[in-house]
Amino acid sequence: MTKIYKSDEGARAVRERYLEMLKRWPAPNEQMRVPTRQGETFIIACGEKAARPLLLFHGSASNSAMWMGDVRAWAEHYRVYSIDLIGEAGLSAPARPPLASEEYALWLDNVLKALSVTHASIVGVSLGGWLALDYNTRQPERVTSIALAVLGGKDVLLDSAATKRRLERNVPQADIRYLPEAGHFIPGQTSAILDFLDQSTGRPDPAKLLT
Repeated sequence: MTKIYKSDEGARAVRERYLEMLKRWPAPNEQMRVPTRQGETFIIACGEKAARPLLLFHGSASNSAMWMGDVRAWAEHYRVYSIDLIGEAGLSAPARPPLASEEYALWLDNVLKALSVTHASIVGVSLGGWLALDYNTRQPERVTSIALAVLGGKDVLLDSAATKRRLERNVPQADIRYLPEAGHFIPGQTSAILDFLDQSTGRPDPAKLLT
């Protein structure tokens, strides 16, 4: 049993349900496991191989199933890589290095090398958004643009209004879209994120979209 689950039985139930959901992935896909310094990482790739790369980072206590409502639309424009984060409820290794360390960035370096990706756009939710920002801070030349979701107004995890003000002050180039009535889950953003990614491609500095 790992620290991710309270019991082995719970771990098996989540895994079995996830594997069933992966059979219904809404776009033609390739499911792969790549070696990294933190152990195996599970990735679902879809979209044309020659298209611009887009990485998807889900939130804590979750897995790539959360993207099933989005990937069909995004895969029409990008080579989409839905990455099961290490240490979470997906199929990647259970490793959980310290968040304040460089280990997650080094892990992502391994992932990108395995995918033969030199730079990419990133969509991140909650913890996945934090990892996207951390990677952009450490490896800015490898990040084309970032779309961050789930910084909602009625979020019990953080003061979103205050976060919005700090971002406006400290990241003036960011495209910030504040949804005061939303909680820590914001559905229906597929088109908005796609529009942002398309518009931000080619900017001299990576742009951030926060919803």
